[in-house]
Amino acid sequence: MSGGRAAGRDVVALSRSHLVARLVTCAAGALFVVALVAAAGPNVWVVLVMGVAVALASWQPHTLLPMFVMVYLLANWVVWVPTASSLTLSPWTLLAALGLLVFHTGAACCATVPAQAPLPPAWWRLNGGRVAVVGAATTALWLLAGVLSGAELGGGIVPALVAVGCLAVAVIAHYRAVVAKV
Repeated sequence: MSGGRAAGRDVVALSRSHLVARLVTCAAGALFVVALVAAAGPNVWVVLVMGVAVALASWQPHTLLPMFVMVYLLANWVVWVPTASSLTLSPWTLLAALGLLVFHTGAACCATVPAQAPLPPAWWRLNGGRVAVVGAATTALWLLAGVLSGAELGGGIVPALVAVGCLAVAVIAHYRAVVAKV
């Protein structure tokens, strides 16, 4: 049987919860595209290709397509969005980052569970909690970048020590949240 027919049967036989997860994945990818259009306004063909790519990646999350779509989305962001700090730290940047986070998580999670199997409530809680933690950290760092973008920071060792301290806190938090539970 061809891959297209098998993929079609896979989607037709989706459980209701799996369908919701794939729709959330698709909506998150669409959020990234909307943020890109609002931040930079690429031409209509780029937007159409991104929309189709996001839909296909959400339809077939267990392939390599979501990875290529994320690379394509990020490449379009780099190409179309100017690097001026007013746009780099705009709210559209945060929405794009959160959209990409949910798209990646949704595609990865949908790929780990058979399409016909209902997703248990514990699955939603676990992955929703992870996305909430990473989303909160992303938002906090975006806010910090916005605050520090206007500050005059001197050189020296202090910025490097702050960065190493932040990295140490992140590693400890990851260890406690993921590794210590196993």
